[in-house]
Amino acid sequence: MVSSLRQFEERCRSLYPALYRKVWWIVGDRDLAEDVLQEAMVKAYQALGQLRDWEHFEGWLYRIAVREGMAAAKARRVRWGRRAEVDENLISEESDPAAEVEWEEERRAIWRQLEGLSARQRTAFVLCAVEERSIREAADCMDISEGAVKRHLGRAREKLRKGLGRYLGR
Repeated sequence: MVSSLRQFEERCRSLYPALYRKVWWIVGDRDLAEDVLQEAMVKAYQALGQLRDWEHFEGWLYRIAVREGMAAAKARRVRWGRRAEVDENLISEESDPAAEVEWEEERRAIWRQLEGLSARQRTAFVLCAVEERSIREAADCMDISEGAVKRHLGRAREKLRKGLGRYLGR
């Protein structure tokens, strides 16, 4: 088990940044995302004996983290009203103030619309549209049918399309 524990720690350390971003998208809060991810890793460690093949570790841990994130979002009715930092790569030093104000307005509108999605709609959208996972992969992670993922994704896209219509023409 010592080599398994060492492998577990190394793999978790290398996957943490990517898993954190996924969970953060689902729960919408940085501190909660850290808590959820830590809980997911504890659960994964406790269930480590059930993992038959280390080749599948990443997907296995990913599913645990997504499910924990969905449960946290649903249980705590997470609000997406945070003020995310603007990605420094999106606005160059030479950008004009008007463009920055416009970008900030669009970013806030996107977060407001994401806040209006249910936990399952938001998770389906994040997995399929943001993370570019297949419907099958999303269904596996969410522990629901492919048809249910398609319904949640379709509803999420429709709500976002309606709410962000004025920005979509750009």
